[in-house]
Amino acid sequence: SVSKIVLPAEFGIENLDCAVHGNIEIKLEQEQKMRANSMILSLHSPVFQNMFFNLGRTSVELDDFRADVVRQFLGALYSGKVDIVKDTFREFHMLAAVF
Repeated sequence: SVSKIVLPAEFGIENLDCAVHGNIEIKLEQEQKMRANSMILSLHSPVFQNMFFNLGRTSVELDDFRADVVRQFLGALYSGKVDIVKDTFREFHMLAAVF
């Protein structure tokens, strides 16, 4: 089990999609890829925590969602800030409901 800790807002946001600290591959639509850190994602999502620490996953397929929405969602997990526009709200909400 991962202990919950308090992190400052935007902790690690500069490392989203970072080749050095991104130990998880996120597979996006149209064969695009990005990297994220398993610890940061797990701190904000029990689903991610289970995928990485219990199931040993090193990649996540999110190619059913628009790439820009996935990037926005992961950015929100890193920063704690959400800037949603009307045309992405529904898909962003679906991602949030899953994770």
